[in-house]
Amino acid sequence: MGYVQTVAPSERVVSLAAFKAHQRVTASSDDSLIQDYLLAAERYVESVKGRQFITATWRLDLPGFPACIALPRPPAQSVSSIQYIDQNGDTQTLAPVSTCSIRVLSRRSCTPPTT
Repeated sequence: MGYVQTVAPSERVVSLAAFKAHQRVTASSDDSLIQDYLLAAERYVESVKGRQFITATWRLDLPGFPACIALPRPPAQSVSSIQYIDQNGDTQTLAPVSTCSIRVLSRRSCTPPTT
């Protein structure tokens, strides 16, 4: 199973400006270092909590088509597509309103489609 971020968040949980105001930092000589620390802290907390705090895009690759798919970093705002390789080796994309839509991803049972 591979879970890869394909589009990073467009903002941070704590902005550099907010952090500097809270800590009463006025100099900008350490801005790059502070941003690195903020990003490391954000990634650490997301990892420990198993959550995604700011909208990002992820890709989940599974070795098969299970009856139930649990997303590693909830909450999900949307699922753009579900693709699988059929028995003939062809890539198939499920329609957004199929029997295996979002409910599969929220831990409910579903039967894989037949092609």
